[in-house]
Amino acid sequence: MKNDFKSFLAVEFSNYLQLLLSAGRSTHNHEIMLRSLDSFLLQNHTFEKCLSESIINQWLSTICGTSANKVSYIARYRGLSKYLRSINITAFEPEYPRCSYTYAPYVFSDEEWKRMIASADSLPYSDYNPESAVLFCILLRMLYGCGLRRNEALKMETRDIDLNLGVLFVRHAKNDKQRYVPMDISLTELIRAYLSIVPQREYLFVNSTSGRRYSAEWARKRMGHLLQDCGIDFERVRKYERGPCLHCFRHTFVAKAFDQLLQTPLDFADAVPFISTYLGHCDLRETDKYLQANYDFFQRDHTLITDYTRKHNIFPEVIDE
Repeated sequence: MKNDFKSFLAVEFSNYLQLLLSAGRSTHNHEIMLRSLDSFLLQNHTFEKCLSESIINQWLSTICGTSANKVSYIARYRGLSKYLRSINITAFEPEYPRCSYTYAPYVFSDEEWKRMIASADSLPYSDYNPESAVLFCILLRMLYGCGLRRNEALKMETRDIDLNLGVLFVRHAKNDKQRYVPMDISLTELIRAYLSIVPQREYLFVNSTSGRRYSAEWARKRMGHLLQDCGIDFERVRKYERGPCLHCFRHTFVAKAFDQLLQTPLDFADAVPFISTYLGHCDLRETDKYLQANYDFFQRDHTLITDYTRKHNIFPEVIDE
């Protein structure tokens, strides 16, 4: 994306992006925010080097989408406003609005998982692409047993799989984070067996016929066929409720992780940061979103994490929209 900003703050916007790049930060979403603000300033014929409260509030009112989307714009703008003030340009810094999390995930039951993995393991092999069925079985186990995001698994490089320790290294995760994720020994041995019989490759999920990585569309189609074969239907009964999909394995992992946590003597306050880090979350707010779904078995977990964040004053109070 070219940085062809045209407002009175074009130079400052470009310099800010360069500053982020020099710090090793990803700038794609910052560019989107800056381009939106730049366009707004041009359209409203604003030429004074000052981002007043009125200007910023007017700009924010043009941001479409969910309240979470507006919060993401505010978060990136607040970084810009700090930079502008550091070079003596007045820039209003808005508060975060309270963001309601409306997404309702589908959480697989133990019985559904047993049916799915049994069905996946019995998938017939294709003469044209024989490893596809095996790799899909590995993908399911990675998502369900490790809590990985779909693309984290699909982009897994073989150099990042430590079969001796049974650990995955997630090199390029969301928000440019990296982390180590342990595997169950059964998954470790399955991957070991697979890699021992296929030619050396850069990525785990590679189509031997084309030489390219398997795509998210491949995984989505495979998942659709699997759900149909297992007779797992979905009927939306609540607004924003999501049907079963690959990402729902991550939500299932979180539910089970917290349920297991409550069965141990480990103090919740000591354990939550580890789970949040394990998932690759930037902070506990992301983890809390996974617990806000209205499923009965989430409720006690959500109460615990809410009490924890309030007790430790992790997040400041924010103003309702």
